[in-house]
Amino acid sequence: MAIFSKILSKLFKKAETGAGRLVLLTIVLALAGLSRTGFCAVSVQEVKSLFSSAQANFELGLKQQGERKRALMIKSAGQFRSLIRDHRLDNGSLYYNMGNAYYEAGETGKAILSYRRAKRLLPGFSDLQYNLNQARSRLNLSQPTQSWWESIVKGLFFWHYMMKYELRRSMLLIVFSLVWIVLMMMIFKRHVFLRMALIILIALNIGFGGSFLYSYYQLHVARSGVVVKDNTIARKGPGSGYEPFYQKPLSGGTEFTINGTHENWWKIKLPLGDEVWIKVSDAEMI
Repeated sequence: MAIFSKILSKLFKKAETGAGRLVLLTIVLALAGLSRTGFCAVSVQEVKSLFSSAQANFELGLKQQGERKRALMIKSAGQFRSLIRDHRLDNGSLYYNMGNAYYEAGETGKAILSYRRAKRLLPGFSDLQYNLNQARSRLNLSQPTQSWWESIVKGLFFWHYMMKYELRRSMLLIVFSLVWIVLMMMIFKRHVFLRMALIILIALNIGFGGSFLYSYYQLHVARSGVVVKDNTIARKGPGSGYEPFYQKPLSGGTEFTINGTHENWWKIKLPLGDEVWIKVSDAEMI
């Protein structure tokens, strides 16, 4: 199991750095062409060209200073955003790259938002977690500490943190199909090997199923977000007429969970437990 874990980790990191990103994007495009309706109308060459341009602007921006650097990084982040939204590529690597561009541009709030979105799809990517912690440190925001039981959970369910969401979903479908195939075979022939295979497949089904459901909950059910506008005023009620909750406004990058809504206001719970109201336009959901 330890060897398998190391192999997965190496393959994962290879796909997330350097030229491997372009290969990864090509694979993602191929999968998207099979699974998403309407994607065939989009030129794969056009998407690859936009990705290459975004990477080029990012690399060029790293060599610049001041407003020139910021302009290139904002342009790069916008191109990655276009790949995600306009071309419907909900891919963790693209969110990660967009977060890096926003971070270098000084848009720390949007960087944290992008990193958090990437983490839903790439839960075990160490470089992503490091950059997220760096962005939080820039704002002097509290960083969550890992308890002893979380370390045990990560060791036992290593595949959840080393396999991408799409891969775990595919593995679940494959294992689930194999369970039914073995059950059908057992109707015609009872054999000890088939029983052993069924037990193993059921265990794998439970493992991948639990991992997939947890990620699905984070992606589609959990309501959390990040403040993206600097100097956001947190108020005691859903309206500009209510008094500010704090003397100082919230910084861009402040993370929260949504506990309620009223028109264009969100009732949010901050990491320290306070519940305040902010304008919807000042933040975005993860």
